[in-house]
Amino acid sequence: MNRWTDSLFILVVIIDFFLLAASRLRAMIRAAAAQGALLSLLALVLAWGEAQVGHTIALAAGALVVKGALIPWLLYWAIHEASIRREVEPIVGFVPSLVGGSDVSAGRPKGTRRVFSACRLSPYFSNRRKSTR
Repeated sequence: MNRWTDSLFILVVIIDFFLLAASRLRAMIRAAAAQGALLSLLALVLAWGEAQVGHTIALAAGALVVKGALIPWLLYWAIHEASIRREVEPIVGFVPSLVGGSDVSAGRPKGTRRVFSACRLSPYFSNRRKSTR
């Protein structure tokens, strides 16, 4: 692989971590659309100089249209129709989500299971507030 593909892969992973840490729904949709655009660009960079250029361009254009434009537009439309104005609340909290995401991206899903089960038991890592009644 060359440095362009490595850079694009790193940007895709950085966007994944942003999606894990984000709390605003619209920012998450924009980030997922940017990731779709990066993935379509990655298809072009990986197939640079190959024999079937037309097929690769069609695949990249289809990925850009579907994941970079159509799906975000449908999500924005659904948010508008449902009148959703609030933020996203994770089940286990932002820090355990990032730790679990880094474990999964490093290829250690067994350690992730332990992190999430410990976070469910600990009130310090949870976003759920106790009732004051």
